[in-house]
Amino acid sequence: MMQRVFAALSVGLAVGLAVAGLTACAGSGAGSAGAPHSVAKPFLTQSFDMLTGPTWKGTLTYRNYSDGQWVTIPCNVRIAAEHSPQTRAQYTWSTSYTDEPHADGATLVTVDAAERTISMGDTTERIVAMASTPESSGSQTQVLVTEFAGEDDARPATIRKVYTMGAKVLSVQKLVRWDGSSRDFIERHVYRWHRE
Repeated sequence: MMQRVFAALSVGLAVGLAVAGLTACAGSGAGSAGAPHSVAKPFLTQSFDMLTGPTWKGTLTYRNYSDGQWVTIPCNVRIAAEHSPQTRAQYTWSTSYTDEPHADGATLVTVDAAERTISMGDTTERIVAMASTPESSGSQTQVLVTEFAGEDDARPATIRKVYTMGAKVLSVQKLVRWDGSSRDFIERHVYRWHRE
């Protein structure tokens, strides 16, 4: 599934959504001119609620801009649900880096179904696409694609993130396209976690 999503994103969001079988969200600029597609709160809360509980174990793989090499380090995350207002769900993501404990930290993540956004700290990501596919276990794997204006390598850029969330697998991929660049999105980093 992840390869299909990444391939679709690499040829552009509007065309890629159809290829990957993702649904564009209304107001993203990638959807059709038809009726708005509502991001239902149950879809979003179920996607994130299933991430809570035992610690996720895995890795962070990132591109080192100084030499262009890829680096992989051990990384774990534990996700806990917080008090949630009526239209929002909040979660604390506590991330730990086995070999670099100075980088450990916690982030409050707010999922707003009404606004179709995911917020982390001062950053608000707009949900532009979503998909749900069945797993052999009978549960669902959810894929959310978000975009927001930000910076990468000290340059203004459009940031795209792909969240893949299942009962036993979780990944968050960051892709970047610098402002004014003729290049398509490039992968900046990806977290890959699993649990039993």
